[in-house]
Amino acid sequence: MDEKHIFTWQELMDSLNRALEWVFQAQITTGRETAWKLDTQGQRRWVASPVQPYQVGDLLAECNWGDGWAESTQEVHRHTSTIWHAGQVILALIRAYRITHQPEILHRARLTGDYLLRIQISEGSMCGLFYTVPYVQLDDPGKSIVRGEKLALSDMVESFLGLLELSACTGKVKYRQAVVACADWILTHGEIEPGFYGHDIDVSSGRANQGKANAWQCLLIDDACFYELYRATGDERYLEAFRRQIARRRTMSWPDEENRGNSRGTFWQSWPLIVAAQALRDPSLLDQAQHDYDGLLDIQLPDGALPQGEGGPCDCDGAGTAMAVLAWTQLYELTKEERYIEAASRALRFVLDNQYGPEGPDAMRGAYRFCHRVTMGEPKGPFSKGRTHYFGHRDIAVTFGISAICELLTNRPQSSQHLITL
Repeated sequence: MDEKHIFTWQELMDSLNRALEWVFQAQITTGRETAWKLDTQGQRRWVASPVQPYQVGDLLAECNWGDGWAESTQEVHRHTSTIWHAGQVILALIRAYRITHQPEILHRARLTGDYLLRIQISEGSMCGLFYTVPYVQLDDPGKSIVRGEKLALSDMVESFLGLLELSACTGKVKYRQAVVACADWILTHGEIEPGFYGHDIDVSSGRANQGKANAWQCLLIDDACFYELYRATGDERYLEAFRRQIARRRTMSWPDEENRGNSRGTFWQSWPLIVAAQALRDPSLLDQAQHDYDGLLDIQLPDGALPQGEGGPCDCDGAGTAMAVLAWTQLYELTKEERYIEAASRALRFVLDNQYGPEGPDAMRGAYRFCHRVTMGEPKGPFSKGRTHYFGHRDIAVTFGISAICELLTNRPQSSQHLITL
């Protein structure tokens, strides 16, 4: 194996700690803070806040920047993150906490977990569901003030695993109970065919329908969340729901024409097959997962990155690349096929080599790069007029980067010098 694809414990820990520092600075810790406003040199400035107290724990997490300008997308769109981003932040922080045992990391995970609980609907026909900003804009969920048209089930289920892990780590059942309440609503009201769900929930009627979502968004197998809920509760209903989802997934071939090269989509649709192959003791599901991830091997870029997908605006996808590290590492564990660990090591090297340092914009210091440049369209902000390309950053590149590093650090001795050669 090429020496540049070998990682020491210290190298990974140093990168992990820098990424955690970014999460800490991006997290809302009081109701008085706001999305950061960036000046033309990329330095963060706090401005008068539209953020409500209930948003404490959420992340101010997206930023676009280019030559001579920078802006926060929260300043443009007046919202913070979508809730599945928050769920993945919790999951990444819990993984990091289990390695470092730093109390501050667990505290930050609980801040975000409590934020999700505050935006869970507590009464009426949609009781148990979560508000999914920005699909629905809300002023204060405690007052049930809703503006918009729909809630998105896929956003909700991608928050489940983080809340379940937070419950297991803290012993606080409220986080698991929140997941149970949402999952029960989905199983009772959202399943429109066996293993197939309405993606959009109409806020006026509380009814589930496919809306404009594609079929992949209606599977809701993301993170194998219903299986993980079964493991957390022992409730057979969730295991049977997972079986129905996997049965439906078997009938679908990934990627379809619209998703060629979609590295993030491959994680959401094919990672659960790896889980199911072991949980349901079905080797054919592992074969299907290998087929899907072998497709990403063919399009991995020389620097280790994966593209966003055919025709996408970004030249690479840092989040999708980190997701692939998780999947390829697991596939190697199960198959011992060297191509997976080689690809995982190249992908992780890309993640580590593209972490913003002191020379980058202050607001992104410690973050992992989401993409090199965006060439289609322009951000809608005061600094961007007339630009032909810009640089984009999203928090999910950081959260999945943290999770990828933690995957390699888990259960490995600190003296290990060749962490990628398992």
